[in-house]
Amino acid sequence: MNSSRKVYGLAMLLSVCSFLYELSIAKIFSDLLGNFILWQSVTIAVYIGGLSFGAFLSDTKRFAHSRVRFLKVELMLSILGPLVPLFLLAGHIIYRIYFNDAMIDVLETSDFLTIQQVKESRWLPWVTYVLLGQGLTLAIGTLSGFEIPYLIQSLKGKGNHSLMVLGFNYFGSLLASLAFSFWLLPQVSAVYTCLFAGVLNLICAVFIAEEKSRKWVAFPSFCLIVCAFLYQPTYKANRHVFYYYFYKYLPEQVSMSELPRFLSFLPPIEERQTLYQKLEFASLPLQDEPHTNGLFIDGHFQFDSSSERSYHEAMSRLPHLIALMKPKAPLILGGGDGLLARDLIKELDQSTIIEHVELDEGMYEFSRNSEQMIGLNEGSLSSDRIHTSFVDAFSFIKNSSKYYDGIYIDFPYPYSYDVLKLYSVEFYRMLFKRMSKESFAVLDIPLVNSSSPHSGANGFQHNSIIMSTLHEVGFSHLIPYAVGDESFIFAYKGERSLRQLDPTMGTELAHISMEVWSQTLDAEFSFEIDSQYVNSIFKPTLLSFRDDFF
Repeated sequence: MNSSRKVYGLAMLLSVCSFLYELSIAKIFSDLLGNFILWQSVTIAVYIGGLSFGAFLSDTKRFAHSRVRFLKVELMLSILGPLVPLFLLAGHIIYRIYFNDAMIDVLETSDFLTIQQVKESRWLPWVTYVLLGQGLTLAIGTLSGFEIPYLIQSLKGKGNHSLMVLGFNYFGSLLASLAFSFWLLPQVSAVYTCLFAGVLNLICAVFIAEEKSRKWVAFPSFCLIVCAFLYQPTYKANRHVFYYYFYKYLPEQVSMSELPRFLSFLPPIEERQTLYQKLEFASLPLQDEPHTNGLFIDGHFQFDSSSERSYHEAMSRLPHLIALMKPKAPLILGGGDGLLARDLIKELDQSTIIEHVELDEGMYEFSRNSEQMIGLNEGSLSSDRIHTSFVDAFSFIKNSSKYYDGIYIDFPYPYSYDVLKLYSVEFYRMLFKRMSKESFAVLDIPLVNSSSPHSGANGFQHNSIIMSTLHEVGFSHLIPYAVGDESFIFAYKGERSLRQLDPTMGTELAHISMEVWSQTLDAEFSFEIDSQYVNSIFKPTLLSFRDDFF
């Protein structure tokens, strides 16, 4: 590599490859284990640590600079980078079935085990899985750390090119970040991005190799072909195993010997990566029904077609029975699937215009155009009574000058800091100001029922955080209730008398059975109102007590 321009170009391309590996691994980790910010931060830290370790090793005599050694580094990267997603996906299948969900099943059937004991029993497998995965990230970082010192060394004696090499390397990182965010992740996926980076890495290796060394390219090429064939079935199996076992749709555990046969008969998953989240629409078998359709957002359960009617009735009709009124100026925040809009179109007067705020236009378009989704939401998002704005709910409420007498809040659960602001006292204060004198808000919000196995100190503190945050705003009435496995809060602003939950109310509900309604009446939520629990953007208390089982 005598030309400095070739070295600059190589520095940029290798940086693209290395950074794509890191971004993809961080995304896969967050998809599998949740909490994007945590795993993005940890993976970046491990990767940068590997870079520094590799740069340190490259300066030792044992790893003296040579073209052959540099070629070996690139060949190892072209093999290791694409193999990491396979390890993460396959390892997660084993961890999810045989350690995590198996122990949750034991907890639900045991009178003696506590959540803490279950957490302790799965601690070692979880740590092993994370350490192995991050160990591979460290290896990629270490190998990448050899690159810049070698490229700088290759131009030694031809002037000071160090800054230019570093500049092109940093520019490659910029290109990788932009390409990953706006092209590769939405169009290709994080898993196949590693394959793309591996192919690019191999092309660079061929460019580096001398004529007699090019035979070494055969084995990495074979590995890339194998990865290409294994990616789709492994990814598909991982997602289905996650759905089946975490949400208990299978009647019994699958043994290791039966696993390959079981995975081969799984139905397809309809996937879409939007700018904000990953949507997965899957057909799942139930124990007592042929199948049901389920929507998952970023790996978290959103709804299934067998139970969503009762869930959305709890958010639409039930609040009207409690408030003894139907709003004339309703607002939906979230609910991009169109299911809540479907029920409100039927429930409210035909002349009522429903304002709808949805951040993710990709989610809206999916729900508006997918045949399966239209079959569920009955084309509600195409109704001229639904006026949709594509904007962040926090910004919408902050800048709005309108007043609403019924607000329906259907946000994702606060799994990460990204969503935390929508559960903050600052957001609820702005919401309260946009409510008319006699009005209500109903929130789909995670509460812990006192009869749940997840209740206890954590459950009490979790409930106290949510109820104290809403109380701090000034609502005159706060009524928590549960329908099936879902919990809600009815928050009222005004002085009118409200109807209390009673047995006769169940006869006025179409999709909530009397058996489920009796459980709703029996549900209790333990909490205390105290300012120390208030969840703020500047002092987030909610994530501190978030239970692992939400």
